[in-house]
Amino acid sequence: VLLAAMGIYCFWNAPFQSNAFSAYKNFLLTVIIFLVPIVDTTTVTINRLLKGRSPFVGGKDHTTHHLSYAGFSDRQVAIILAAISFLSCLITIYFLSVKIWKPFHTIFFTSYVLFFFALLFISTHVHRPVIKNRK
Repeated sequence: VLLAAMGIYCFWNAPFQSNAFSAYKNFLLTVIIFLVPIVDTTTVTINRLLKGRSPFVGGKDHTTHHLSYAGFSDRQVAIILAAISFLSCLITIYFLSVKIWKPFHTIFFTSYVLFFFALLFISTHVHRPVIKNRK
C-alpha cells in the first residue's frame, strides 16, 4: 500500500516541474523509502547472476542470512535493518521538507543510497561458516 501511495504521490499527482532533477528526485524518494528491500533484492539478484544461478529460485543468500553468518544474532539483524529503515524514514521526512532542490541534495541523497547499498552488498560476501558433522 505504501509503495502504491508513494507512486501516486511522486509520479501520478506530482506537480509539473521543468527542473531536470524532478523525475530523478521522485525516483530517489521512492528508493530511499524502500531502501532495505530494494538493496536486498538487488544484491541477491546480482550475486546469483554472478554465480550463474537463477535469481528466481529461493535460497539462503539474502542480506539477513549474511548478517547472521557474520556473527550477528537474529535480534541484532532485526535491529540493524530496523535502524536503517528508521533512518531512511527520517531522511524521507527531511527530503519532503526540501522546498528548493539543490545539487547538494542530489549528492547527499544519492550518497546515502549508495553507502547503504555498498555496506549491505559487502555483507553478502561474508562466507557462510562450515559446520562439520558432529558425532
